[in-house]
Amino acid sequence: LDLQFMWSSLPDETHSVSVQLFDAAGAKSLGQDSVIGHVTLDRHQIDLSALPPGHYSVKLIVYGFHTGQTIAGTVNRDGQRFDRELAIATIDRD
Repeated sequence: LDLQFMWSSLPDETHSVSVQLFDAAGAKSLGQDSVIGHVTLDRHQIDLSALPPGHYSVKLIVYGFHTGQTIAGTVNRDGQRFDRELAIATIDRD
């Protein structure tokens, strides 16, 4: 899975992003966390080869690196607000 994020504003404090995959039953199947650097365009690659066949939801969570507290946000293209997590994609593995 190859993801690119464009951050419109970067905080002074260190934050992290978590990309998590959930199966059709809602169980977390895979997750990858990384620090958000001071770059507006950020790329993440996640190896999906260990995932069994099925339908998965991909969710994004931004949180404070030192506190672990999740950060609410807004999607620029449509103004959608989210409190904790944002569904960004679905994946079907054969």
